[in-house]
Amino acid sequence: MLRGCSAVLFFGFLLTLSACGGGAKPVPVSGSIMWDDGSPITGAMLQFMPKEKEGKTASGLSGQDGKFSLTTFNSGDGALIGDYTVIVTKTKVFGGGNEPTEKDPTKLFQKFAEKGKGLKPAAEKSEIPTVYSKVETSTLKWKVEGTTSDVKLTLQKIK
Repeated sequence: MLRGCSAVLFFGFLLTLSACGGGAKPVPVSGSIMWDDGSPITGAMLQFMPKEKEGKTASGLSGQDGKFSLTTFNSGDGALIGDYTVIVTKTKVFGGGNEPTEKDPTKLFQKFAEKGKGLKPAAEKSEIPTVYSKVETSTLKWKVEGTTSDVKLTLQKIK
């Protein structure tokens, strides 16, 4: 009887852990973001917003070639498995000309985070159409599955 109760408690504990995402590990996710004319979008902040309330947001910053890698917990670790709505923003955080010189997206994201502490965005219009900047309006969707994802995002220049 005691052995049966222990087994039930143990499996109940495992079920609780899995429901809370206790053992969830990110899957490597990288990709590129381009305009519909094929030119790269440089210095864009991408946020993969989970559709499930238990999910975690993953984010990344695009480099000069439009390439990015996502981070959920640790730099460049990827995103948790699930369905996401992608939001994209780009503002001039450092005042004049914020074109990144770093080509490695992970290092670029780290530099952006370090330099941006305590700074307010410059009062300029975003280069990214506002439709892509909100979960409610973004048409960009991505599903992260059990293997490495290579994301290809294309944005239209809406006028």
